[in-house]
Amino acid sequence: MEAQVFNRIRPRTLRADIVDMLKDAIVSGKLEHVEHLKENLIAEQMSVSRIPVREAFRQLEQEGLIVSIPNQGSFVKVFDEKDIKEIFTLRGALESLACELVLNDPRDGL
Repeated sequence: MEAQVFNRIRPRTLRADIVDMLKDAIVSGKLEHVEHLKENLIAEQMSVSRIPVREAFRQLEQEGLIVSIPNQGSFVKVFDEKDIKEIFTLRGALESLACELVLNDPRDGL
């Protein structure tokens, strides 16, 4: 029997595609900080129903990229100086660990 070379491809959901598009727009600056994210407008521009957009908003809120305020809507989160320092501190620690793991890879001798 042959060894399995490839993992099974999982179909992407509409929500996942919307999350990716919104993340890209936030990170690239196409959506400004504190910008009001209008569910119906985004759904219309993407030619989808509001349901997957609402689901994407929930995921992005859990990931800390947007803030939802009851009776007001969802907004791109503003990162303050403390948030930025935490992000760069964590990133530095992760990059340092990654370098250490690469340098100490036991497979180097192979």
